[in-house]
Amino acid sequence: DGISSAEVTVRRRRAHVAARSAARGRAAVNTLRQPVTQAVDDRLSALNLQHPPRLKVRVNTRRR
Repeated sequence: DGISSAEVTVRRRRAHVAARSAARGRAAVNTLRQPVTQAVDDRLSALNLQHPPRLKVRVNTRRR
């Protein structure tokens, strides 16, 4: 799927997802952001929370 690692922080009103891409380049990051967002949103929806947190997703490339 192109993601090598991810960290998630959930607070009362917002969920922050920081994912790291195994690929390099902005094109890879832009391509992966939508599938990551959809996957996390699906998991949050499955929890049936009365007030689900707002989702913020950041995909970074690996560092040298």
